[in-house]
Amino acid sequence: MFDDQIAGNIAHGVDLPSETFTTKTTTNPGGAPLNTMDPVDHAILAVGLYAIALHEQNKRKRKARIWTRKWLVQHLLW
Repeated sequence: MFDDQIAGNIAHGVDLPSETFTTKTTTNPGGAPLNTMDPVDHAILAVGLYAIALHEQNKRKRKARIWTRKWLVQHLLW
């Protein structure tokens, strides 16, 4: 529903309110501004970081397998 409404607004050239794209700013106990994230943005960021971590872990495993095969070839099949 919401996506259809946004797509329709974009197709018809309707300007979206600026509140759609701003973050909520509150003040923490120290008085400094604190930007809060939308839960959807937070979830997207978490999934992205998880994907990067998983990729790095798989890259390390692949590299370890390559060195293991190389060692076996050099030391056992000479």
